Amino acid sequence: HITGQKIVDGVIAWKQDAIPPYIALGFTGTKEDGNVRHVWLVKGRFSIPSTDWKTKEDKPEAQKESIEGTFVQRSDKVFKITGDSSVKG
Repeated sequence: HITGQKIVDGVIAWKQDAIPPYIALGFTGTKEDGNVRHVWLVKGRFSIPSTDWKTKEDKPEAQKESIEGTFVQRSDKVFKITGDSSVKG
């Protein structure tokens, strides 16, 4: 769904001209001092993922799949929001 593709009858017919929706992406990480930092990228779109394949003895073997996203500022000029667990309020 994040690439704008649609699943129909259990399969995806990938369309190059599909327009992905804008999404927000949040994640957390532990800082050196043990506190947690929360990060939100507030407006972005993802491209069609790429897959690397390796052929071995006439049998394809999936290696990895990667996806790229581009994040931009919103109309209020905010592009990222962060917060640390060590900061009150």
